[in-house]
Amino acid sequence: MSEFDDIMSEGQALKDQFWSQVRRTGDEPSDCWMWTAQLGGTGHGQFWWEGRMMQASRVAWAITVGEVPRGAQIRRTCDSSRCVRPSHKKIPRDARMHGMAVHRDLPVCDDHVTDEVEAVRRKIQRRDS
Repeated sequence: MSEFDDIMSEGQALKDQFWSQVRRTGDEPSDCWMWTAQLGGTGHGQFWWEGRMMQASRVAWAITVGEVPRGAQIRRTCDSSRCVRPSHKKIPRDARMHGMAVHRDLPVCDDHVTDEVEAVRRKIQRRDS
C-alpha cells in the first residue's frame, strides 16, 4: 500500500495545483525543479491539499514515478532541499533494513551501503546460521 493512494485519486486537479508551485530552472538533467511554496523547518517543500500537509518531494515522486512505499525515505542527489525533481531523488537501498518495501523497478542509491554495513550483515548472518 502506498502512502498516497487516497490522494492520487484526485487526479489532474492535484497535479495542476502541485506543479503550479514548482519553478523549473532549466532543461538540463542537472537543473533543479524548485519548490516555490511553503517550506518546513528543514527547508524542504510542504504541499497542502485539502487540509493535509505532505512533503513536496514525496508528492512529486508519487505523481511522476509511482508508489512511495509507506515509511520509505526519499533522499536527494542534488544540493537543494527545495528541489522536487524526481530524477534528483532516490530511495536508498538501506530502506530494506528498516522493513520498508522497496520495489526492484525504483531507482536505488548504492552509495548508502558502505563496507562497514556489509561487514555487520555478514557477522549477523554467521551468527544466525
